Amino acid sequence: MAQVISFNKVKKAATKRAAHTKADENSQKFGRSQLQKKLE
Repeated sequence: MAQVISFNKVKKAATKRAAHTKADENSQKFGRSQLQKKLE
């Protein structure tokens, strides 16, 4: 039982981390497009 709980915790943490990296990538892309618009 303890193994299942820890596995779920790891899975949740991995999902959270994946979501954060995706959000970071999106915000970086957005920031870059905003910069390009300012430079034009």
